Formats: sequence, C-alpha cells, structure tokens
Amino acid sequence: MRRLQYYIKKLRYSIIQYLNLVETVLLGWQNGVIDRDVIEQQFSYLYDPTKNKNCLQDFRVAAGSESNYPSIEAFFLKLEENRKSKIKSKDYIA
Repeated sequence: MRRLQYYIKKLRYSIIQYLNLVETVLLGWQNGVIDRDVIEQQFSYLYDPTKNKNCLQDFRVAAGSESNYPSIEAFFLKLEENRKSKIKSKDYIA
C-alpha cells in the first residue's frame, strides 16, 4: 500500500509539472511573445474534439477549475473557435 501511495504522489507531481510547463509556454502564446501560428500548430495535439477532451482536463478540473491554468483554457477556446470557423467555411453541396 505504501508503494502505491508513493507512485501516486510521484505521478501527481509529474502531472503538475507538465501542466505548469504547458501553461508557461501558452502564457507566451497568449501574450504574443511567441509566434502564435507556430504554437497553435505544434500544440494542437493537446486538443481532441472527437473525444471532447483537452490537455489533462480532468486533472485541471480536480486542481480547482480552469482558473488555475488560464492560458491553457484560452488556448483550447481558440482551437475550438478555429475548428468551428473551418467547418463553417467549407462549401456545402446541395
């Protein structure tokens, strides 16, 4: 049982480190310090609309909602907006 608790703590720590790293990069994206188009292309894998999930969403919610990672939340809103605009811009055949 102790070993399990150790690994759970280690996993939790790794997830928080990862989320903090992603938040830092996306903070640069949000403030225009980093090339927005490049970041949107390279980090788009974090968002999967087919499964209605994004970067460790369940862990972010458990950590206290999107207010703890506002740049990640803003990034996903932007990706969703881009996805919807692509759908709307496609020609429909009648």
